[in-house]
Amino acid sequence: MRILLGGVLGAVVLFVWSFLYWAVLSERLLPHKHMADEAAVVEVLQENLPETGIYLFPMAQYDPDATAEEKQAAMEAANERHRQGPHGAVTIHREGGEPMPPSVLVKGFVIEFASALLASILLCCACGRRGYAARAAFVFGLGLFAAVSVHLIAWNFMFNPMGFTLLKIGDTIVGWFLAGLVIAAVVKPRAETAG
Repeated sequence: MRILLGGVLGAVVLFVWSFLYWAVLSERLLPHKHMADEAAVVEVLQENLPETGIYLFPMAQYDPDATAEEKQAAMEAANERHRQGPHGAVTIHREGGEPMPPSVLVKGFVIEFASALLASILLCCACGRRGYAARAAFVFGLGLFAAVSVHLIAWNFMFNPMGFTLLKIGDTIVGWFLAGLVIAAVVKPRAETAG
C-alpha cells in the first residue's frame, strides 16, 4: 500500500510542479523562435511531409533497389548538405486538434504515476532500512539519472538547443527532488512504519 501511495503522491507532486514550471515559471525563458512567415512554412510542410512523424534532414535519399555505390553516393551527398546546413528534425502532426486537450493532461498524469510508482518500487528494493534523507536522495538520484541519460543525450545526438535542454533538466531535477521528499516520507521500512 505504501508503494502505491508513494506512486500517487509522487505523481501529484511531479504533475503540479511541471505545470507550474512550464506554464508559469519558464514562460519568459522558453527558447522557442518565431517563424518569419508561419503560413508559408506550414504550406511547404503540408506539401512535403505527407505523414505524421519525425523527419530528419538532410537524409540520404535513394531507391530501395539502389546499388551499394548509389547508396554510398547518396550518403556522401547528404553528409555534404549536413556540413553546409541547415540540418535538424521536424516533428509534425498532420491532424489538427485542440492545443492542450484534457486527454493530454490525463496521459501526462498517468506517465507521472507510472514513473513515481517505479521510483517507489526501486526505493523499496534498494534502500532497505535507510533513513529518510537517504531515501529522498535515492529518488532524487533517479531524477538526476533521467536528466543526464535522456535530456543530455537528446542535446548531443538530436542537436536540441542547450537553452531548451537546460529547461528540461531543471524541470526534471527539481520535480524529482520534490517527489523524492514526498515518496521517501511514505515509502519507508516496515519497522519505521510500525513505529
